[in-house]
Amino acid sequence: MPLASQTTAEHVIGAVEAIVVNGKPTSLAMIAEFLGTVPNNATAALEMARELGLVSQDANNDFIINSPLCRFTAIPEQKAAVLRIIIESYRPFTVFRERLVATADLNTAAHATRTICALPAHRDIVKETLISLGTFSRALLHEGGGNYQLDATSLVNALQVIASACKDMTIAEGRVRDQLGPLAQTTLAAQRDAVIIPLADALIRANNRDASGAVQQAGNAVESHIAAMATRMGVGIAGANGIIEKLSRFAGNP
Repeated sequence: MPLASQTTAEHVIGAVEAIVVNGKPTSLAMIAEFLGTVPNNATAALEMARELGLVSQDANNDFIINSPLCRFTAIPEQKAAVLRIIIESYRPFTVFRERLVATADLNTAAHATRTICALPAHRDIVKETLISLGTFSRALLHEGGGNYQLDATSLVNALQVIASACKDMTIAEGRVRDQLGPLAQTTLAAQRDAVIIPLADALIRANNRDASGAVQQAGNAVESHIAAMATRMGVGIAGANGIIEKLSRFAGNP
């Protein structure tokens, strides 16, 4: 649904990060808990994330990531860069920015955006939400007194940030593969996305002093590997939650 409820860029990117860190389809309740907010606020953030093409829902109505850019949530600079790139193709923001340049008035720009893009939200909600997206991504710079300046250079900077992050991820994945060794790499070839990538992300998060994120991503990798082992060995793990419960199912299996 087009912009209908007010949200913040922090909540939008935080909702995406919750799904990335969880490493699997994630419920609304868990995302709300991750954000430290109520479900209604989490729903508004997820609706915007879906509008931006960052997330979608599966058959169980849980939320899943929908863009490779979602991986770049390790540090604030990368989060801002992702949003800066994404909003360049989000029509309500580009219309709002264009009308802001033309009129130099936030309310007039928001009203025009609401009309042109057929947005159901009130003008003030449109204004505050788009300002939040713009300032978080540094596409708009607050000058005080309700005045904002456009920052054309931030898009180039954002692309440079993502390019650098891609290089870091490639290096991290190579480091993980070296530590695993040839035999493990062969065994895990079909599980790159479920095991090797989360381990690489854990390494990056640890390097960025995100201890909880690093532990979570490493745990996701281990749990995915256990699930794959259970499938190969014919061990039933349905209903088992977490690493310990899954491992307990292997007891008595050859």
